[in-house]
Amino acid sequence: MSRVGRLVRRVDRRLKALAPAPRGAPTGVPLTMVAGGAGMYRNLWYAPGAGVAFDDAGQVFASLARPVSSLGADLSRLPHVTPREAVNLFTAPTNAPEIARGTLFADGRGLRNYARFLLANLPAVLSLDAPALMPPPTRWQADLLDLIGVMPLVVDAPLVRVGEALLPPEPGFPAAIDPRVLEIRDRVAARVEAWSERERVYLSGYHAARAVMTDEAAFEWALAQRGFVIIRPETLTVRQLVGVLRGARLVVSASGTALAHLLFCAPGARVVEIQPPGTSSAWGRILAELIGAEWHGFSASGPRAVIDTPLDPSPRPDTAFSWSVDEAFLPFLDALAPP
Repeated sequence: MSRVGRLVRRVDRRLKALAPAPRGAPTGVPLTMVAGGAGMYRNLWYAPGAGVAFDDAGQVFASLARPVSSLGADLSRLPHVTPREAVNLFTAPTNAPEIARGTLFADGRGLRNYARFLLANLPAVLSLDAPALMPPPTRWQADLLDLIGVMPLVVDAPLVRVGEALLPPEPGFPAAIDPRVLEIRDRVAARVEAWSERERVYLSGYHAARAVMTDEAAFEWALAQRGFVIIRPETLTVRQLVGVLRGARLVVSASGTALAHLLFCAPGARVVEIQPPGTSSAWGRILAELIGAEWHGFSASGPRAVIDTPLDPSPRPDTAFSWSVDEAFLPFLDALAPP
C-alpha cells in the first residue's frame, strides 16, 4: 500500500473514532397527559418541586400538571425524563426515596403563587386522611402552615415514590373560592393581634412581574398624603401582614396576588380594587364578599403597553404589560373615603 493509501486509511479510522455512536432505540416510558380526578392512587411517582405526579405507565395527572409550562414547553425538565424527538421518556430510578402515604395538595401553580397557595391549596389540608407532601417550603408557606397548625411532610428530593397518593379535588380558583378559607382565617386570627394604628393601607405592587404600574411611586406619594400606609407585602412576614390587615378599615390594591391578603381583613372593612386595563378577574370581589368586606372596583381605562426588557426578559411572563392609574381614580377614592 502506498504512503498516500496508508494516510487515507489512518485518517478514515480517526474520523470513525471521533464520530458519535449511533443512537439506539428509545428507552423509557413515554409520558402522556390524562384527566386524572380526585381519589387515592397507588404507586405514583411524584416530583415535589414541580407538583407533578404520574404512574408507572407514564400517565401524568393533568389536574396537577397544568402549570408544567412554567418548567418548559413540555414535561422534559422533570427528573429522570429525557426528551427524544416528539416524546418525553421517563426512566425509573432505582434509588428514589419511598413514602408510604401522602396527599399531593399543591400543584406547580400553588407552590409558586401566594394567592393560589392560600386560597386554593391550603383549604385541602384542613381535613386530610394522609400527610400533606410538599418540597421545602418558602418562608411565607412555612408561616401560613404554622399559623393554621398544619405540619406537612417535607420532601427534599427531586423524585419520590408514593405508595398511596391522595389527589384532592381540583380547586375551582379563581372562578370560585373554597369557603373553607374562612376556617384558615379564623385559625390565623386566633394567633395574630390586629395593629389598630394602620387604618388606611395600600398594598403596593411595586415589584409586580406581570402588570407593572409605571406611575406607582407617584401614586404611592398621593396615597400617603391621604393618610395611607404603604405596604410592600414581599418585605413583611405573613404575621406582620395579617396584623396590619386585621386593623385596616380601608384597603386599596391593584388586581393580582396581593388581593389574597384581603382574607385577613376585618368584616366591614372597605376594599378598593384597581383593575388594570383589560383585566376581568372577579375573585377579589368574591373574596371580599365572602369575608363580609365592602368591595369597590375601579377599572383603569388607559392603554396596556408591552414591557421593554432588552437584557433579560426571563423574570417576566410573556403576558407581562405596563399600565398607569387613571387621573379619575383619586377623585373616586376621595368621594368614597374623604381624606
